[in-house]
Amino acid sequence: MARLVRRILRRPYLVLLGGMVFYVIATVTIDELRVLELQATTWDLGLYQQALWSVGHGRPLYEAADFEVAGYPSFLEVHTSFVLFAVAPVYDALPSPLTLFTLQSIVVAGAAIPLYLLSREVVGRGPIALTPPLLFLCSAAVIGSSIYDFHVEAFLPVEFFTFFLLWYRRQYAWGAAVAVVALLTMEIAPVLMATIALVFLLPSRDGLRGLLQGWRSSWGSQRLRALLRPLGAQLRWYLLDRRHQVSAALLLASIVSYYFLRFLQSFWIQPLLGLPPISPIVRAPGEGVIGASPGLLGVGLGGASVDPFGKLSFWIITYALLGLVPLLSLRGYVLAFPWWIFTVFNTNANFSIIGFQYGYIFAIPLMLSFIFGLRRLQGWWQETSTGAQRRASPVGLRRPSRGTVAVTVTALVAVNLLMSPLDPVLHDSGQGAAYQFSYEVPPGYSDVTQLVSLIPPGAVVLASDNLFPLVANNLHAYSLYWDPNQYPAFLPFSSAELPRYVLISENRDWLVPSWLDEILYSTGDYGVVGIVEETPVGGVILFESGYHGPALLLGGPVHPLWAWTPAALLADPATNLLAAPGTPYNEALWGMPGETTHLWDTPAVSLPVGNYSMDVLLAEEPMGPGAPPTNTSSVLFLHVEGFAGDPDAILYVPHSLLRGGGWTSIVLNFTIGAPAIGVQIAAYQLDPGAGIETAAVSLHPS
Repeated sequence: MARLVRRILRRPYLVLLGGMVFYVIATVTIDELRVLELQATTWDLGLYQQALWSVGHGRPLYEAADFEVAGYPSFLEVHTSFVLFAVAPVYDALPSPLTLFTLQSIVVAGAAIPLYLLSREVVGRGPIALTPPLLFLCSAAVIGSSIYDFHVEAFLPVEFFTFFLLWYRRQYAWGAAVAVVALLTMEIAPVLMATIALVFLLPSRDGLRGLLQGWRSSWGSQRLRALLRPLGAQLRWYLLDRRHQVSAALLLASIVSYYFLRFLQSFWIQPLLGLPPISPIVRAPGEGVIGASPGLLGVGLGGASVDPFGKLSFWIITYALLGLVPLLSLRGYVLAFPWWIFTVFNTNANFSIIGFQYGYIFAIPLMLSFIFGLRRLQGWWQETSTGAQRRASPVGLRRPSRGTVAVTVTALVAVNLLMSPLDPVLHDSGQGAAYQFSYEVPPGYSDVTQLVSLIPPGAVVLASDNLFPLVANNLHAYSLYWDPNQYPAFLPFSSAELPRYVLISENRDWLVPSWLDEILYSTGDYGVVGIVEETPVGGVILFESGYHGPALLLGGPVHPLWAWTPAALLADPATNLLAAPGTPYNEALWGMPGETTHLWDTPAVSLPVGNYSMDVLLAEEPMGPGAPPTNTSSVLFLHVEGFAGDPDAILYVPHSLLRGGGWTSIVLNFTIGAPAIGVQIAAYQLDPGAGIETAAVSLHPS
């Protein structure tokens, strides 16, 4: 086994290639899983699909998401991502999410190559040089970013690792060319370039040692000139050194380019691309997403009070996943400092959560810092092992064996993978969006795509955000917003201006605006084209304006029976689950006496046209304060309601039906006139003297 490991390590490029292949296969596979589970949404897969599609169809990077919310007619006014024009022909040839996922993963995996070459230059050609690229490919943050849809930030690591490598090799012309590409990728590029410029402007260790030695040799002199002579010599060398000169120019160019991009975004993009002007309601001249001031970036002292423990935990975990090695390098502090400040004082806590696209950004300073921290460790090992300058090693480290290094690197890789979305234990654990999926894909995706195929190309369609990627290759597709507290100000629809098609998912039906909710069933303006009964996001329904034909039912045969145990009901906190021997499930939900309250809801179901019967097994236990109910008083209210108010059936249950003390089956019949999603049965206890118990609920066609 040891011999096999040695043979593999003698071929580092094969190890690197294996890591890259693993990364591409793992991330693309899970990206596709998220699509099949309808977890990929408008933000951010759908908006990139539409922006790239629009390039070949007469609209430069138009996407409805930011137009609806902020009035931006092009993605370029959100981010100065001109590099997307190079991606657009690829997507136009193969307009599928898989195209974007594959391209993204290959680009990110490719960043491991310049990182490895830089590592070889800094720490040597041994197997240790493989550590930084392998940790990058297995990083929880980087994997999390790749699994969360598609983002232009994915191009930054390969650009900046290549740029740093070329600058380190003093290949400044090629480095400048890569810097231009990075500037065309995103507006954060000048900030990253400025920090790299500062790193190369730091005086070298040899220069500092020479200065100190010069001071020591002239310390006995009383003449000021003798003391300043070493400083002058070092300063002259510093100013005449070509690396320092070009790095100073880089720093200046970074500052200028930041504000140039800022100016370009605010004033030139619209006339250059023939875009309509942005409404002054959205922003005044000089304002924008990039932000020329801390306030416009969302950074301020008040941001430090937003989830401070979460931000601190994020940075501790992030450095711990790299074995704290980046902290050993002074360069690491310079590289990471801007991102520390930005995350700590930003009001948006998502910047400091693994599982969003920002992992691409903070991986850049961390991995570069890791390489130089590793070189610092090597220096300590060499000084300790050779016996020379032992005091230079602050902890007296001995050179570890190859086995120890291999085990340590393997452990770091394993911990990163276990902290990444690849670990099913962390799925839906409240982390970033990348963790919201399952390896057990429920059925229904193919039925939804069949339903979407009924929408003609180019038709005006309004879709739930988790269905928008299915219609995004359409300049006339619009998305409902994910935040119920913020209605899209520029959504071009109203009760007087209706979209032709409306595509709604059950778990997003509560985000449909009230004016549309009231129209879909009640006015006759819309008809149901089709419905998918079961999908990963509940039922999916397609409405068409003016449609009066039959509805297509997809998703398998109609359920003959839905049956819910008391434990399966969506119970109110005012209820208790108690043992109930002799009932169908030997348990019951009890609504405590003395309260009038909502008791429970059934899980939502989708129903085609037909007649249905609901059966509820009930009993009454009036064991609380207050007068007992009268025979004629209603003690329970049952309500059947679906999305957009269809169906709408009610039943009041009088005390006289339940007063015998045993279990009684109550039946409510209702009719579905048009296919419906989100149908739920709700129960409300009406009399404070009653204590209603529910032992079983069922629903079936009648």
